[in-house]
Amino acid sequence: MKILAAKICLPAALSFMALAGCATSQYGNYLAGDSSEQEIAADAVKALSATYPPGKHRLAFMQPTEDVFGKALIDGLRGAGYAVDAAAPPPDGSVGTLPAGAETIGYKLDEAAAGVVRLTLDVGKQSITRAYFSEAGKYAPAGSWTRKE
Repeated sequence: MKILAAKICLPAALSFMALAGCATSQYGNYLAGDSSEQEIAADAVKALSATYPPGKHRLAFMQPTEDVFGKALIDGLRGAGYAVDAAAPPPDGSVGTLPAGAETIGYKLDEAAAGVVRLTLDVGKQSITRAYFSEAGKYAPAGSWTRKE
């Protein structure tokens, strides 16, 4: 009986932990905030340009963008030809009113493991993610962009 209960409870517990991990991922920059994050922002603009052509997409950020990465990302997107709404969302966490035709965008920049930084960009209902090696304040791609639809 104990083995049967373990076979039923273990998958349920693992599923719950996976869902809990998804529910707690908040947008933001969880790194120290140095100027080398601009390299990652420039890479993110290139990736977004390949998937969402500038001039055809308007982006509305779902988070405050006052950090080094956020400012560099907004400047890069505008420089590439995107219309960007960088206003912070309402404090209650709701989306608020989006500009006509705008896609929502949010980012999470964090340390995935020692010496590995991860960037996830959510655009509408899709997301792209890339890992970077971090050494002495410099970042280098650790692989290709992955895309989740």
